[in-house]
Amino acid sequence: MSAIDPGIDSTARASHVERPIIEYTDAEVRFGALHAMGPVTLNVRPGEFLAIVGPSGCGKSTLLNLAAGSLAPASGYVRFQGRNISGPNSNVGYITQKNYCLPWRTVAGNVKLPLEYRRYSRARIKERTADVLKQVGLSGFENQAHQENEWVNLMGNAA
Repeated sequence: MSAIDPGIDSTARASHVERPIIEYTDAEVRFGALHAMGPVTLNVRPGEFLAIVGPSGCGKSTLLNLAAGSLAPASGYVRFQGRNISGPNSNVGYITQKNYCLPWRTVAGNVKLPLEYRRYSRARIKERTADVLKQVGLSGFENQAHQENEWVNLMGNAA
């Protein structure tokens, strides 16, 4: 047993470390003639803390979009748990630095979106949405229309 990870013995850790949860292999992204990113080769292992830093436009969000399956590489490949990502990957999610809410949806409507995407039952969506809104202090605002400045104020007051 290790003091760093007491739950995994050295043999299990060695095999665990060898299998990345996300793999980028020579992944390149192009938007028409524009070479946007890559090639990138990067492995992310389970439990690993990874920070992607760089100036605006260098490809940080592009890497995340590749893992989420919302963007496909022009060349190379991206894998999640050993399988090629060829479309939306509902096993991953990320939160961007900027508030990207859909302006035509209510507060609850924006919270429900990932649950709807994963095709949860209506009852589970209703329950989970109520729980999340309660956790962040937005109970009672479920049906409010999107107003970014007001949401920022609400979220600031909820913290």
